[in-house]
Amino acid sequence: MNRDQFLDALAVLARRFEETEGAVGISQEEARALLELFDAGAINAGQLPLPFEEATRGSRVTLTPERAAGAIGAGEAVEAASLAVIEQTGAVPAIALNAPSQQRVNVAHAAMEAFDADVRSLAQDITRGAVRGQDWHSEMIVKIRQHLLQQAQLGKGSPLTPAELDRLQGAMEEQAQFLKRFADEVAVRNELAESAEQVAERRLRREGREVTEEAVEELAEDLRGRAMTEDEIAARARQYKGSSYRAFWEKSEEQVENDDVIIRYIAIDDSGTCLPCSTAEDEGPYLPTRGPMPGAVCLGGGHCRCVRRREVNPEVADSLR
Repeated sequence: MNRDQFLDALAVLARRFEETEGAVGISQEEARALLELFDAGAINAGQLPLPFEEATRGSRVTLTPERAAGAIGAGEAVEAASLAVIEQTGAVPAIALNAPSQQRVNVAHAAMEAFDADVRSLAQDITRGAVRGQDWHSEMIVKIRQHLLQQAQLGKGSPLTPAELDRLQGAMEEQAQFLKRFADEVAVRNELAESAEQVAERRLRREGREVTEEAVEELAEDLRGRAMTEDEIAARARQYKGSSYRAFWEKSEEQVENDDVIIRYIAIDDSGTCLPCSTAEDEGPYLPTRGPMPGAVCLGGGHCRCVRRREVNPEVADSLR
């Protein structure tokens, strides 16, 4: 990442800080301090994310066909065995693609849980210094791309065609752009924490204040608290499976050939159900592929477990057309 790219990342994060009243991003003062460190050569480039062009376009985000894994033992449960193959190879096994729709929903949910475990492990790695920021960013791109393909294939019930991959490509590029900004925030906030004493000293001198050990430590303590925790990183990372869950339902309903089929949005009725999902249920039914999709409309994003259920109802289908 060169200076212009780093400056762009800082500008976006500072703007987000103002827009969210400090909930996301970094302050202008923190951005200034980080740029000074960068100019002084005090920031390890390997800890910074991939440059924007490399992270959001090109081979890293290009969707390519993933062949279904070979058939698995007939005596094994479809859901459990399919998940094992997905975890080991990244490919959806043929037995899962050919399974009845409800079993594919179960496998989709299991794959979402596996994604959560993967990104939690990555969050643990970066907060403990086991991987560089750039490597964490690369692995997250791989996980998001793989999960999007898995869910789309499960929804369709067969491998995707080149044309279908092209239509899905926009979703992948959008997620890569969101991830780039997230990766920038993880990196710069961790850098603030690691360089807390240097940043504190520079701030005191710039403000014309006496640089004492006590004053430096007081400011440094606040800066150390700016590092994103494992829980914070994992929670935000889990949101990236929302677009994949949406792809599952869209591809599933694209296979509907019966004109008499309608779709009912089924919100999971518990304390975690959000208003948009409840509203989506109340405003239904819908024609296939129309209306709000789980994972997209939900305020919980990747946490959504709502479903869309098919129903044969000629009269209602006619009224919706």
